[in-house]
Amino acid sequence: KTETMSSKKETTPNKGKRKSVEKNEAASTPKKTKTTKEDAELPTKDKFIEKAKEITVMVGDQKLTATPKEFSSGSFGWNSSGKIKIIVDGQTLPVQCTLNFTVLGSKPGKKSDD
Repeated sequence: KTETMSSKKETTPNKGKRKSVEKNEAASTPKKTKTTKEDAELPTKDKFIEKAKEITVMVGDQKLTATPKEFSSGSFGWNSSGKIKIIVDGQTLPVQCTLNFTVLGSKPGKKSDD
């Protein structure tokens, strides 16, 4: 089965000209999460990789599994990549989906205040 995504057209100004932009109604941007001094101390990268469990992510009705990973930046979190199908205007499109879940503040030598 595949997820049906709906979209609507909206216009945005572009240097005095109006440009048509497709906006996906199914997509939503989560609100920014601020980390505070009261946040729990992060595990070491090695302990995270050893103890963190896989997480299952649903994209529509399609399942992707994200595994613990150290990213090239030195931060750590979960990563998943896979091929899924999405229907747009009645047409099934093959899509490569890549998800990264980065633990805030996990980059070495950097504290996160975002």
